[in-house]
Amino acid sequence: MRTRLQPRRTSCVALFLVAATCALAGASDAQPKAEASGLVRVRVLRVETSRLVTILGGEATEADTVFAVPIERFLALANRPDSGVQLEESEFRLRGQRLRLDGVGSGGGYVLVDLANTSMQWMHPKERAYVEWRKPNDPARRPTPLSQLEPLGRELTIHGFRTRGYRMQASGGTAWLWIASEPAALAPVMKRIADLQLAVKSEPETLDQWAIGRAMQEGVPIRVQALSPKEYVIRELVSFTPKTWDAAEFQVPAGWKAIPVERAGAASPAGSCQNCE
Repeated sequence: MRTRLQPRRTSCVALFLVAATCALAGASDAQPKAEASGLVRVRVLRVETSRLVTILGGEATEADTVFAVPIERFLALANRPDSGVQLEESEFRLRGQRLRLDGVGSGGGYVLVDLANTSMQWMHPKERAYVEWRKPNDPARRPTPLSQLEPLGRELTIHGFRTRGYRMQASGGTAWLWIASEPAALAPVMKRIADLQLAVKSEPETLDQWAIGRAMQEGVPIRVQALSPKEYVIRELVSFTPKTWDAAEFQVPAGWKAIPVERAGAASPAGSCQNCE
């Protein structure tokens, strides 16, 4: 797989997240007890809209009908040849205001995100180098208006989390957002991730990115279902396992070279950095 030293300007969550996203870190070794620390597991399920009729056996493919289909029905088809269903699973480490996402590209690369300082570092161990992005100082930038959420009037327990459902209607389609208030320590982290996503890219590229960002403004998004003319996407927070991490794992190692974003270029298939000199 070809790796790139240049960071991709896409949604973090991914980062959660997806999105997509992302690693956070705190500048101090001291960690308040109120802050979350642990391992977060997430997954993203994508279904080609054109295959929904086949998968559902000719059933209607309106949003409410599709959203009511148990996710297990799609998981059973995940990654089968020609099924039109793809499953992506990932995990990231969280320590207070810092995240670490391992396994990025080849060569043992990883990503650190510092929410407190609104910065991200793409780490390249083979070159002992990293590319850093920081939020630009743009006081004139107007905040992106938040989409309105309509309560579904329903509660649902998903992966052990008690959630409330909301509908988000947008020009690109319809989304259901299942949002929890627990774990309470995760809620402010999600809000900061959403703010960082908007700093990186003020206009999300897809409906599911827009929906997950909106959900993180309200609490802890456990499941987001988004149906657009192109695809049906389900994003889930599968589990949060409390765990203590060494602060050093979330910090740039001493002696590593910082590569300006402007100089970051393509890396070779082996993962070596062409612009690290």
